[in-house]
Amino acid sequence: LGSDTGDSIRKPAYYGGIVGYKPTYGVISRYGLFPFACSLDHVGCFTRSVKDAAIVVDAIKGVDSKDMTSHDLGYNLIDGIENDIKGKKLFYLKEVCNLDFDDVDDEFRAIIDNFNEVVEKYRSLGAIVEEVSVDKELLKAISPVYFTISCAEATSNNSNLTGVSFGP
Repeated sequence: LGSDTGDSIRKPAYYGGIVGYKPTYGVISRYGLFPFACSLDHVGCFTRSVKDAAIVVDAIKGVDSKDMTSHDLGYNLIDGIENDIKGKKLFYLKEVCNLDFDDVDDEFRAIIDNFNEVVEKYRSLGAIVEEVSVDKELLKAISPVYFTISCAEATSNNSNLTGVSFGP
């Protein structure tokens, strides 16, 4: 298990070659989690496969009376793991994914090529994959907004850790 506020499950999983799953906010209770930024904190998991992630999340998801943001997902992830994806809709952001750089290193080129292969695989399986455009100014605002919210909430959440109330 892990917590993810701004990539703390997804990036380490990518670097380690495993599955890192960050579910929708509130699917897994955050009770007992040392908070960083409450409105951004998620509990998720690291597994060796997508199927294993579905099993883990199904086992720990749900309403928790000690976390008012928790909710019932309404279905089990494992039930849809082997289903046909024909007709399912996916999208990607044009401004993020249509990267057309002349001078990129081999590792970055491999990531771009892999993304394009995955999109084509989904399409070949019958999924509807759409390119969606978002205003670039809005995309530029994501990082400063994240840092503003997370730093403000972290300051508030940790304000009692002054060394005075509880000792050094």
